[in-house]
Order: sequence, then structure tokens, then C-alpha cells
Amino acid sequence: MATYELEKPLGECVLAVVHPVWSVDKVTLTGGNVALMTVLATVDGKFKPVDFGGEGAAAQAVAVAYEAVDASAGDVQGLVLARGAVVETNALVWPSGATLVQKTAALAELKALGILARSAL
Repeated sequence: MATYELEKPLGECVLAVVHPVWSVDKVTLTGGNVALMTVLATVDGKFKPVDFGGEGAAAQAVAVAYEAVDASAGDVQGLVLARGAVVETNALVWPSGATLVQKTAALAELKALGILARSAL
């Protein structure tokens, strides 16, 4: 029998936004499948999953995916949380092999942008 992993509902992942018009940006996403709540970096003006093994901007967290998109065939438009939001810590999607030190640093980068990670009560 086939099994399926359901994506968490957005309301369980994003605990609060200041205002959708201010907190959410429409951007160009690249780099394959981007799951809801993926921690993102920007490289050459395009958002892609953060790459802790990368250099410079590729390793710097700047946003969180506000929707799942498939950018495997090329760049696509998508929504990201760019500022003024509270997200569920356990819902964040990290690159494979991300260490606690890397995640802590990325969470500090997001916090500086006004994106706070908290555990739901």
C-alpha cells in the first residue's frame, strides 16, 4: 500500500505575520523543488535553498518559503516570508546535513530580518 507524507498546514507553520502585504514578497525561486518553510538564501537576485557549504550569500539565510514550488525545470515566481513573521521552529526545512551550529547561525540571520522561530505552545 502506498504511503503519503502530508505537508503541514500553513497555519501550523507560520504562527504570525505582521501583515501579509508587508511580510510576504513575490520573488524568483530557483534550485529545484522548494518545500514550504524551506530556509532560503539569495544568489544573483534569485532565492534558493540555503547552502551551508556554499560561499558568501549562498550560505546566508534571508527568507523562508511561504509556499511549495517546483523550480526544477527553471526559475519560477513564488512567495517568501521576508520580514515580520513568527514561524514554527520544527516546521523549518534545512539542507541535508545541516548542523546545530549552522541552524543557530541561520536563525540569528532570520531574526535580524524580523523572522522569529518559536515552538508553538
